[in-house]
This record gives sequence, C-alpha cells and structure tokens, in this order.
Amino acid sequence: AHRCSVGACESFADCCKNTKQKSLNITSIATLAVFITLISVSCGKKATNNNPAASEIEVFENARKAADMGTSITALHRIIVLDSTQSWAVDSLAWYYYFFTQNVDAAEIYNTLALKNKPEDVGMNEIRAKILIQKRQDTSGIALFEKLWQRTKDYTFLYNISATHILTGRVQLADSMVTSILALNPVPQGNVRIEVSEARSRQQIPVNAAFLYLKSYLMFLGNERQQAVQLVQRCLEIKPDFILAQDMLENLTQPRQQQGPY
Repeated sequence: AHRCSVGACESFADCCKNTKQKSLNITSIATLAVFITLISVSCGKKATNNNPAASEIEVFENARKAADMGTSITALHRIIVLDSTQSWAVDSLAWYYYFFTQNVDAAEIYNTLALKNKPEDVGMNEIRAKILIQKRQDTSGIALFEKLWQRTKDYTFLYNISATHILTGRVQLADSMVTSILALNPVPQGNVRIEVSEARSRQQIPVNAAFLYLKSYLMFLGNERQQAVQLVQRCLEIKPDFILAQDMLENLTQPRQQQGPY
C-alpha cells in the first residue's frame, strides 16, 4: 500500500487526500501475478519454432516470471519489431506502461494501437478511460466507464466513477452514488478490482466492502471520524486483507500527535 511521510503533508486530512490520490488513483487498476498469468497464456500460443520472435518471447517469459519490468518491456518492443502480427505484445505494453511504470504517455500510444485492432476490448477501454482521467479529461473518462458498466454490469466501473468524483471534488455526487449502491437489496454479488499502485497489485474486493470503503472515506471528508472508523471496520470484516481499508483504519485510529508514516 502507499506510504507517504506525514511530515510532507500540512495536516492529517491532507495526508489522507494525498494517499488517496495515489492509492485510489484511477491511475484502478493490476495484479502482477494475474497479468503475468494472462500474458503467459498468450505467449505460450505464440512461441513456435517458426516464429521470428520466438527467442524474444522466451526472454520476455523469463523476465516476467522474475518480475523484471525493464527487460520485459524491452523484449515486448523487440517482439513487435520482429513480428508485427504479435498483437498481444502491443496490449501488454499498454498494461505495463500504465500499471507498472505509470508512464501515461507511453501507455496511451500502445493503448491507441491496441484499440485500432480491438475497439471493443473491455480491458483496453478500461485503460483508455483511466488515461483520459489522468489527462484531466474527466467527462470523457467517466462517459467511457459508464459505457463499460452498461456493457458488462461490472461494479468496478461504478467504483471508478465514484472514485473519480471524489478525486475531482464532486463529493456530493460521489456520496449519492455510493449510498445508492450500498442500499441495494440484495447486496450485489461479485468483486471490484481495486489497484494499489505502489504495490503494483490489484485486489479483488467484494462489492459491498469496496463501496463501504468509499463511504468511509466520504465520512472522513465530512469530519465524521467515528462513523468512518465503524464503516472501515465493516470493510475489514468482509475482506480482512483489503490493503486500502487497513491503511485507512490505521490512520483513523492512531492519535494525531503520534502519526507515523502513512
């Protein structure tokens, strides 16, 4: 999870806001292990003896298993040069640049190339929405998330919309959205994919726990500290290893004068 020096923040609230902007960052959304597995499946189908990029694919496979980001990215570039039909390598570069190196400009280049080949791909459109928001094109990013929600009914996209509203100061709109989702009966099933950018990971969090976390943060912003504590504790009852909720609870329960790194 993200940690920042409290000494660099003017107040506890500023620290939490700064933390949230990085760890809630719609800058969304990937677990290294999951992506390694997905890329591995793709590569296994591509690496044949007749493939001009076979040796570089092997280099890439070894590098990704070792979580060597630099070598992985270099190998992906070489694969594309050697064999332009390896479209999975273009997709992978979009993922690597966005989630692992946080190079939004490079991610945008490869994301654009990927979408030319697969304009309806959900994963590539998710990255597109995140890139738009990173580039302060909030309206376009939210509109794309809304389209993805309509197509998939994946609550991850509603979570991202709510989080974007919070990060851009539209707190009342976010609160209305989060409250309405928490009021649904029965409770929505499935998970929300939540990124922890500093840890280069993505957790699968039950829908109810994910939106309780957002509600807890909104309560904190409204100076309702005790209610925020109760809500984040409920999150952790549902998902004890929820990293962002663990960090939130730590911040909310430690004495202000004894705040350590966050």
